[in-house]
Amino acid sequence: MNFIKKHKVILTILVLLLAIVIIITINNKKKSLNSIESAPSDIMSKISSFFYGGANRISNGFKGLFSKDDSKSKIKELEEKVSILEDKNRELETVIMKSSYLKKEYNLLQNTKYDLTKAKIASMDPDEWYKRFTINKGKKDGVKDGDIVIGASEIQNNVYIEGLLGKITDASKDSSRVISLNDDKFKVSFNILRNNESGVMGGTFDSKIEGYMFDSNADVLVGDKLITSSSSDEYPPNIYLGEVVEVINDESNLKKLIKVKAAVDIKDVSNVFIIKR
Repeated sequence: MNFIKKHKVILTILVLLLAIVIIITINNKKKSLNSIESAPSDIMSKISSFFYGGANRISNGFKGLFSKDDSKSKIKELEEKVSILEDKNRELETVIMKSSYLKKEYNLLQNTKYDLTKAKIASMDPDEWYKRFTINKGKKDGVKDGDIVIGASEIQNNVYIEGLLGKITDASKDSSRVISLNDDKFKVSFNILRNNESGVMGGTFDSKIEGYMFDSNADVLVGDKLITSSSSDEYPPNIYLGEVVEVINDESNLKKLIKVKAAVDIKDVSNVFIIKR
């Protein structure tokens, strides 16, 4: 019933056209009749011609209304509007993300105990996108190889601390290269904040972060927060590393493996901070 209501006009036209075809067929047959019958046939022919012409005019009107060129134009116009809306939506999402990170950054600077040097990400390594990047601070700013690069992180509601991003590997006069936590050559020992259980973690070839517990029977749960180990000489203690998102018991190797969500997502930041060692 809904289909009939929606397409009432089109169905009416189709019925009309069918009737016209029947009339034309009858009319053609009547042409073979004798002269006595030819008069009504002529009348019928004129009637059918009138209706046929009217049907053509209606049909042509619909064709004009829904022409291919017109449809393509309307579709293109709608696609352009959708594209504009998508661009605006992406811009809005970027603003929201930056606003969120700026809030974290502000709160970190109010509470940090470190003398932080602020830097901007100048470029990403084209061969190691998001794994390695360059910042606009170098030796002239007191930056050296081995210095720690951090970002602002919210470890829990309204608690903002330093989140590890990576470390300086090649400091030049005006800039420095950084290897990030999700690089497969990056390794760092950690403690679980909840119970001080320990292990080691680092990046993978596909830019994920994984690790394992030193004790295969260690008490580690999804949601546990990981911080840099107090026994490490390479990193300051209690720098937030990330949150456990998966625990895997590798019985064949007698290991307890973990997958980790980084404390700071490099995709969300443009400014970083350096802890000089």
